[in-house]
Amino acid sequence: MRKIPVRYLSAVAGLTALAAAPLLAAATSTSDSTHTTHQRTQILQLVAKQTGSEDLDLGKKGLSPGDERIISEDLYRDGRKIGDHSVV
Repeated sequence: MRKIPVRYLSAVAGLTALAAAPLLAAATSTSDSTHTTHQRTQILQLVAKQTGSEDLDLGKKGLSPGDERIISEDLYRDGRKIGDHSVV
């Protein structure tokens, strides 16, 4: 099993949160011009701890197009597990 450094996983989680922020802001905005919309930013710091990984050799033997790597992680915030995450 190949371990992936936590710093890479934290970067992915951070970029995902940044990408979702405009969508969340758009969902909470109002079309009524008499109301003032206040936007706020909230930063969530998550730690991912890898729980497993698997490489699938699909197609031609050895490293070739179509092969897959599956990574499973538990997500923590402030030391408490809040979810899980998987990547294919």
